[in-house]
Amino acid sequence: MAYDWGPRGAPIEWRWDATRGAWLRWQAGTPQVDTDGVQLSAENLVVQRVPYVDTGVRDVAGTPVPEAQLVGSGEATVLVGGQAVPATWRKPDEAAATAFVGATGRPVAFARGRTTVVLLPDGAEPRIT
Repeated sequence: MAYDWGPRGAPIEWRWDATRGAWLRWQAGTPQVDTDGVQLSAENLVVQRVPYVDTGVRDVAGTPVPEAQLVGSGEATVLVGGQAVPATWRKPDEAAATAFVGATGRPVAFARGRTTVVLLPDGAEPRIT
């Protein structure tokens, strides 16, 4: 699964590693590692498409700082066990946990372990191969 954050962002890629049973993170074609030199990984990867709004704030470079809107519902893809599962996300209010429901109407089954959530803007289509 790959995506980028526009012309000034580095392309991000997550690759399934069946031996480790996890998705490994790459940035700009290089494995992304933590301070101990271990490549970042997650057993579950959620690509959640959400609307963003302009906060009216700008960072030190003058770039607008958007904010993801996490209450509501929308499209998602849950990557688990080397597979991509189309889903819908639902979060009725701030206090509720986000639910991910598959095409059958049942909750998506996550693997035991770490989960990374990527909040892509509505309409963004990551490359999932």
